Amino acid sequence: MLSVDFLVGFSIFIVAFILVLNMIPGFLINLQSTSIDYDAVAYRTSVILAEDPGWPFDPAWEQKRESRKNEIERLGLSISSETPNILSREKIEKFFNQKEGFEFTPDDYRQKAIFGEIPYSYNISLRVDGENAYFTGQPLPEVKYGYMKRLVKIKDYSRADVSSGNYNQSHNNITSIDTTFVFNLSYSEIYDREISPAYRIQPKYDPITFTINDFSESLNQSDITNVIFKNAYFVKDGVIVNRPYNIFENNTYLFYIDGVQHKMADTIPDMEDKSTISYTLRPPLLFSSEVNSELKIVFAFKFNFVDDDSVQHYYISTEDSGGIPYGYGYPYMTDPNLKNGVLEVCIW
Repeated sequence: MLSVDFLVGFSIFIVAFILVLNMIPGFLINLQSTSIDYDAVAYRTSVILAEDPGWPFDPAWEQKRESRKNEIERLGLSISSETPNILSREKIEKFFNQKEGFEFTPDDYRQKAIFGEIPYSYNISLRVDGENAYFTGQPLPEVKYGYMKRLVKIKDYSRADVSSGNYNQSHNNITSIDTTFVFNLSYSEIYDREISPAYRIQPKYDPITFTINDFSESLNQSDITNVIFKNAYFVKDGVIVNRPYNIFENNTYLFYIDGVQHKMADTIPDMEDKSTISYTLRPPLLFSSEVNSELKIVFAFKFNFVDDDSVQHYYISTEDSGGIPYGYGYPYMTDPNLKNGVLEVCIW
């Protein structure tokens, strides 16, 4: 016959053995799923960043101001869903907090790029050829983490660089003249669907920049008494656009003369001593949703000359040419181009 002590001890052993059997698989399952989950989250995050343009798309999330950051749902960096792995410079700079007055927090990254209920730690970086690396997140841990590396391209924007000397005109019996220097944005030409989105100028999403070089060098200084920049303004389909030109609209444009920032309504004397005029119109460009419209950016000047009819007076103007077109294939244009980059996502 079995003793009571033996039965009690045996029962305790059986209960303990069952408990151990139940606990060991739980430990193993937990360890295994954590490792797989980190890799999966890193992969999913890299797909969102490299292949998705984010949401909202039109107007694009990167055009949201800090006060409307809560309207951003997903932080994709691709320029479009048709062009995976080609990233937008505007989205990159905003994602990595390079834009003044706008900042994503760790919770923003978790909610809009990483997703999931677990508060993951992360390290996301982007290296672009010839540039300093972009980075957000925490330093890499010594423990195992999920990792994904993507080879990407970064789209750089178009720009126009014109030489003032190519637009010289002359007259010999005047003491002053009012002229204009005009850039034309024909959206029907810019929205050329035969050009891949990777190389297309996108006025809704990309800035346009033009620079007028060698301004003073193109003039006959002994003939000039003074050159005045009167103002700058927009013309849409032949009509001057009514805007507050006398305030800074830094979400709309950046305007510099020899590196000094100005407003479009500024009157600037002594332009005969200035060399470079630079202007950037930021996205979305005015009226860019109207694909058949034409927008002109007009710079108005007044040239004053010495009072001598025997002298040929020189000034710059685009009035004879009807303005300088901003588009594809012109010798002064730098079309959009692609740079190599490496995107790395680490999750733990």
